[in-house]
Amino acid sequence: MRARQEERREAILEAALEVVAERGLAETRMSDISERASMSSGHVLYYFKTKEALLMEALRFVEDRFHQTADAELAELPSGPARLQRLLELDLPAGRGDPRWALWLEAWTLAAHDDEIAALILELETRWARRLEQVVRDGVEAGAFVCADVDGFALAFSALFDGLAIRVVAATTAPSKEVALRTCMRAAARELSFETED
Repeated sequence: MRARQEERREAILEAALEVVAERGLAETRMSDISERASMSSGHVLYYFKTKEALLMEALRFVEDRFHQTADAELAELPSGPARLQRLLELDLPAGRGDPRWALWLEAWTLAAHDDEIAALILELETRWARRLEQVVRDGVEAGAFVCADVDGFALAFSALFDGLAIRVVAATTAPSKEVALRTCMRAAARELSFETED
């Protein structure tokens, strides 16, 4: 019974991500999500009481998926620039309207007035920061990076990364994912003392 409930819950979250990708957050309605999940609106409301609660759980869901993929792929790469670059490639938005990053934008907006969402953001951002810090520490131990203050680097670099990602997903100044990646790697190279391929 519990496994069946978890399957339905995941189906709703998958449906939410699909609808957000197609319609955008502003145009996404609970009825659209329930229709995509082939469930009644009442059934969806049984699992998620509000649209905001559903979307924030979808953010956690897609972040869990990102970290699972990163766990598998980063372990196959040598410590240093290659591992850092792959982490950034996995995390950057694919382009305008990327559903994962659209959910991040929504979460940041709602967090100013919602303690639960603010706590979720803190949890997810901390998880990302710890992963970035570990990639840098592994690179330092391997002799591929030089960094005396890993925590300080992670804080400043995350701000740069988030800013570029927002520009990609919102298409404000329309940098591509490739330009954002190249900019991040150049900044990391200056701070961590390694050579970039370009």
